[in-house]
Amino acid sequence: MFFSFFATIVISACGGGGGDGETAATSTTDAYGTSCIQSSTSELHGCWQSTCETIDTTLYSKLIISFLPDGAYSTNIRTYKNADCTGEPLGYGQLLSETYTLGSDFLSSTGTTATQYNLSNSGTLGYSIFDVTASGNLCFPTLDYKWETSSTVIGYFGPSIFTESLRTDTVNYSECMTRYLI
Repeated sequence: MFFSFFATIVISACGGGGGDGETAATSTTDAYGTSCIQSSTSELHGCWQSTCETIDTTLYSKLIISFLPDGAYSTNIRTYKNADCTGEPLGYGQLLSETYTLGSDFLSSTGTTATQYNLSNSGTLGYSIFDVTASGNLCFPTLDYKWETSSTVIGYFGPSIFTESLRTDTVNYSECMTRYLI
C-alpha cells in the first residue's frame, strides 16, 4: 500500500530553475503548508498525490510528496473521514523533509527506463528509483526502503542495513501517484 511505503520514506523537494531563456520555477504553498511548483524543465519536479488509502474503518488518508528543483523533498499526510479524501481534512502535516539528488537513467529488470535518486535524511542515505510514465504518473518500487548507513537503522520494518547494491531495479506500475496541482 502507498501508506506503508511512504510512511517508511517520506519525500519532499523544492527548488528553482532558469537560464537559457527558461522561466524560473516558482513555488506555491497550499492552505495546508505543502510547497509545490507548477512548471519546471524536469518531469519529476512538483507535487504528487497518492490514492486515498484506508487507515481504519472511519479514517482515510492520502500522501502528497514534493520534489523541488533545489533538491528539497517533503512528504505530507492528510487525513479524512470520507473514502474519497475530499473536502477539509481532519488533520494534516509534514511527515518528512529531506534533500534528494538525481542519479542516472537505467534499464530496469522489467525493461522500462527508470531514474535513480538518493534521499538524505540526518546523514542516512536512501537509494531508490522512480519512473514518470507516458500518462504522467509517478511510480516507485513496492516496499521502497533501501537504506545505507554505517550503523543499524531502526525503521518501519525493524533494524536493517541496506547498501547501493540492494537498490531495487523494479518499478511497481500498479500503485502510482498523480500530479497534485494547487
